Amino acid sequence: MKRARKWMNKAVNAIFGLAALLVLYVLAQILLFATFKIPSDSMEPTLIEGDVISVCKPALGARIFNIWTALKGEEVDVYRLSGFSKVRRDDILVFNFPYSEWNQWDENMKMNISNYYVKRCVAVPGDTLFIHDGIYMIGDGNVLAGNIESQKRIMKFNPDNIPDDQYYTLPFDSIVRWNIREFGPFYIPGKNDSIPMNRTNYLLYKKIIVWEQGEEVLFQDEKVYLGNKELDGYRFKSNYYFMSGDNSMNSVDSRFWGLIPEDFIVGKATLVITSRSRDTGKIRWNRVFKRIE
Repeated sequence: MKRARKWMNKAVNAIFGLAALLVLYVLAQILLFATFKIPSDSMEPTLIEGDVISVCKPALGARIFNIWTALKGEEVDVYRLSGFSKVRRDDILVFNFPYSEWNQWDENMKMNISNYYVKRCVAVPGDTLFIHDGIYMIGDGNVLAGNIESQKRIMKFNPDNIPDDQYYTLPFDSIVRWNIREFGPFYIPGKNDSIPMNRTNYLLYKKIIVWEQGEEVLFQDEKVYLGNKELDGYRFKSNYYFMSGDNSMNSVDSRFWGLIPEDFIVGKATLVITSRSRDTGKIRWNRVFKRIE
């Protein structure tokens, strides 16, 4: 009997120990770090297919929200703990995709908790971004952003050989006609920034406004309406960021699906933990514990 009781106590202690470890692991995933596997070549050469990366959450502050509500596809309030840094231009970030699928850009924005992307942040709130000859430029053009060598290759491609859905970009308008070679200027709004509402700004920011306000935005008779109310201007409630893949010719990014709200950002990618070739199954030892820059 004593022996049975002794083994029972050991079993109970082991169960409680495992439960405690599980709780600590879940808390660490929520508050400290997360890992993600790179599924494509859109971030080459910085990140390659098969890399497993670590994301530091305390840098920007971990997010707290109702994950069960988010998994149902419903909007959630996101609370972010204090971090020790802010998002900076050229940071590589992991974020929740703003649509249900990669090519469903006609939908209203929502945080897709099941779909994560990793891209380089090339413009932050207050920046005015434009692309000239394929090169990302900020403000008056004195500041370049992103992977410049990759961007230079865009001009080597004949536009006639590029499908329209890969060449033309937001706002996908027959008058504006932005594309991967010539794009912008596009102002990146921050919290409390105001813009006038005209046709171009309606096209560029309508999905953001719908996401923030929960009402439809319409352009009619040269005027912009939020529900039944005419909008002469708009003041943003959140910070937004422009994301780009380092492999500019093979990246579906903010040129096509728009800006990312700060609430959608998981954290900064800091380290390649391991990497395995899809073709050979072998570990790429030269990438293990490689710092991400």
